[in-house]
Amino acid sequence: MGLFAKIFGKKEQDKPKEFELVDGVFVNEKGEVYGEFELKTPFNGQEFVHKLPINTTAEKLEEDYKRNQANKANPNSCEREPNEDEIKFPRKDIDGKYFPVIFDIIRRKNYSAISNGYNNIIISKKEFEELESRLNEHNKHNAILNKTVELNNKGIQLEKDGDIDNAIQVYEENILLGYPAMHSYERLMVLDRKSNDIQNEKRVIEIVIKVFSNANQQRAKQAIDNNPE
Repeated sequence: MGLFAKIFGKKEQDKPKEFELVDGVFVNEKGEVYGEFELKTPFNGQEFVHKLPINTTAEKLEEDYKRNQANKANPNSCEREPNEDEIKFPRKDIDGKYFPVIFDIIRRKNYSAISNGYNNIIISKKEFEELESRLNEHNKHNAILNKTVELNNKGIQLEKDGDIDNAIQVYEENILLGYPAMHSYERLMVLDRKSNDIQNEKRVIEIVIKVFSNANQQRAKQAIDNNPE
């Protein structure tokens, strides 16, 4: 009975008092810090929540804070120096130039760097080549999108002006770009139907099926690449 009393009979007032530093993170009178900290980061219109377990001391936290601040003040700060097949990649480019095309591996490295205050991460040259390829595709995609919008608007205005022949020419130019936006395809099908040009309407329908099938395959591949799990 005496043993059980020693193990389980500790009075409540003898336990070290704990105080909540932030939601889910506590510190007691001994300076022990424990709990779970949530790191929220926005990306591509979504908010990602990462739960970081904490088991440390007040002294260790103070040391980490000072080191973190020193890392932030150093533009070259990084976890380590890159190997021969790696490069030091600025974190500012993750939220800037490459923001639309960042993939999961680099995103995780970025989160780790944020927690330590580093201004750079280490990525392989192969990962950098993948980033460049994605960025080029992204810029190309946006250029085609902008041209598609421009031609759609031009065709709409020509139709409003009653210039149907030139509107058809503009819409035909637009579908050659191959961007999956329906307006030009729909207007060509409607105008072909009105003029009883069934063969041309059929041709446009076949192009629509091909363009949107390819677009769906690309979206599926991108979704799988970004979320392989």
